[in-house]
Amino acid sequence: MFKNYIVLYDRFLWSTFIKYEALGYPILPLKKFMSLIRPSYAIILDITADESYKKILSRPKHLRYPKHVLEYERLKYLEIANTYNYPVINSLEPFKTVQHKINTILKSLIKNQR
Repeated sequence: MFKNYIVLYDRFLWSTFIKYEALGYPILPLKKFMSLIRPSYAIILDITADESYKKILSRPKHLRYPKHVLEYERLKYLEIANTYNYPVINSLEPFKTVQHKINTILKSLIKNQR
């Protein structure tokens, strides 16, 4: 579908900063770096803290972060989406629906790059 293009799905550097901030780690000295490097484009896959927590509990041997940490992270990602005008997709929709929305966004981006 995306012949001759590289499409990278990644949580990016922000995931580490956001997780550490949510856990209360002392990241203030590093926080300014968070906005220095950013992806050319991003799509935020949204999930509520309750649903995220349920998914975590269903996995064996997975770190079990409290819901308030998950909600903090969610709000930070939504803040990033708002700041940089990144689209937000409800990841609780069926997989095919989510993938279709991602593909539609990617097609549009690639078309505009030509």
